[in-house]
Amino acid sequence: PVAPSAPPSTNDVVPLAAAVVAEADANDIVSFRLEVTDTNGNPITNTTVGESFVLNTYVEDIRSTPEGVFSAFVDVAFDGALASASSAITIGDDFRNGPSGTASNGLFDEVGGVSPASAPTGGGEFLVFSVTLTADGAGELVFTSNATENLPEHDVTVFPSMTVSADELDFGTASVTIETPPAVDQVAFAKALTDAGAVLYGAGWCQHCTDQKELFGDGQQYLDFVEVTNPDRTPNEIATQENITVYPTWVFADDSRVEGVQTLEQLSALTSIPLPAPSGPSLATIGDQQVLDGSPSWIALDGYDANGAELTYEVTIDDTSLLTYEIPEGNRSLRIDVDG
Repeated sequence: PVAPSAPPSTNDVVPLAAAVVAEADANDIVSFRLEVTDTNGNPITNTTVGESFVLNTYVEDIRSTPEGVFSAFVDVAFDGALASASSAITIGDDFRNGPSGTASNGLFDEVGGVSPASAPTGGGEFLVFSVTLTADGAGELVFTSNATENLPEHDVTVFPSMTVSADELDFGTASVTIETPPAVDQVAFAKALTDAGAVLYGAGWCQHCTDQKELFGDGQQYLDFVEVTNPDRTPNEIATQENITVYPTWVFADDSRVEGVQTLEQLSALTSIPLPAPSGPSLATIGDQQVLDGSPSWIALDGYDANGAELTYEVTIDDTSLLTYEIPEGNRSLRIDVDG
């Protein structure tokens, strides 16, 4: 997992990309601004499903002569079908006293705290909170800040001692476009890894090994998977010879290795094998078959389309006097995954 970067310190200059800043009313006293960044702190406007990103929320005293925000609390709503929190909420150091906030599906609720400063902190933006999220679905994800409901405990106040009403608060929004990752030809990539000498060592009973193979979809059958345990789940001779102690372990042609489940992107980077784009449907090779006279024989057709399109099959026979065929309607096959 990627750890979120440290939030910007007090009064850091923060780029406004990925944030929608509303025009504050003349009567507004305090402004909340939202910002979306990658996990390295770079503002972003786009990400892909499965990626992590960070939401930062800032507050600022926007009076003509600002003295600073003493307490800041805010709600932030979003579409829980598109993203979910993948870290705890981190309250900014400038509001570390009396920290508050919970994360639920589509809402960061009553988030904020009180300044430890005893004197006015002045103008400029201060970080209220940051949180790391995971993009779960494709679409336009909008974060909207709103007033909290738990008052007066979670009042917004400014120095020297003034409570700010909801009508005097400017609430910003931020958005990020979540895109579906480009399709990868999992079969072609699995074949390319095997052709390049990549070997996947693991155990048939290991859930992590199963998770690794499942990332390849229909391509997993083309991986060079080597079983390294005995029936009693102890390491076998291959595990000892190859010094395999973690399941799964990838070993590459240059004898380099990496342990644990790897994404397709990580394997591509480790092997310098580009992730192949879909190139059309493919059919697993069918070897020579022996058919007994007068006895039906079932032959599995294992087709694959990287784009997930529906497949249709057509069979031709050179000599119908020797052989006839029938393609049954519906899918008569069953794939079973066994746990344990």
